[in-house]
Amino acid sequence: MHQDQRDFLRKLLNAPGPSGFESIPAAIWREEAAKYADAVEHDVIGNSYALLDAAESKVSVAIVGHIDEIGFLITRIDDNGFLWFEKVGGWDDQVVVGSRVRIVSQNGHVQGVIGKKAAHLLKPSDREKITTTDQLWIDIGAKDRAAAQERVEIGDPVVLDTTTLELTDDLWSSRSLDNRTGAFVALETIRLLANDRPKVNVIAGAVTQEEITFAGAIGLSNQKRPDVGIAVDV
Repeated sequence: MHQDQRDFLRKLLNAPGPSGFESIPAAIWREEAAKYADAVEHDVIGNSYALLDAAESKVSVAIVGHIDEIGFLITRIDDNGFLWFEKVGGWDDQVVVGSRVRIVSQNGHVQGVIGKKAAHLLKPSDREKITTTDQLWIDIGAKDRAAAQERVEIGDPVVLDTTTLELTDDLWSSRSLDNRTGAFVALETIRLLANDRPKVNVIAGAVTQEEITFAGAIGLSNQKRPDVGIAVDV
């Protein structure tokens, strides 16, 4: 990849956007799409589209990646100011404990860390059990519920507070590779075809909510009705 492509992919991967809250990465994707596409659109579900028009053809091909990621949703704030949460998408609970997180709130991004009951306070039999997310909370340093509520609200989305790590020239680690990579590839197709026009209409899609409902893919199918659909996922 050229450096500008790498920079765009890194920016896309680092943007917080769990299922149902994809507006930040979607806006980044559309901004990049406007450089190459004939038209860039989005719908009320949050899907983003980049279009290449072949005026002589009524046939359309959609190349689609989903732009959401797994995350969490704040469901309760207790008297101690700890935030309790539910999973958004399919998590392995064992990778969550001790993780730093970023909460996307109306007041800006709030950082926290996921905690659990200390090992020395657990019964010996409980130490052997798998910790599940309903036993975990997020600590944002608030002294009580009122202090926490000044910074976050029930319903705020949460992602791991990590950034893209380039392990080698061609091997990356990121919390959101699934599936911002697919959305990136879909847009790369538009970029490559912009100066070598195919004889069919091409739709690149960055669709939403794959981790929870498939609403984005269903919405694209019903709205754009492509003749051929290619899903790109990791």
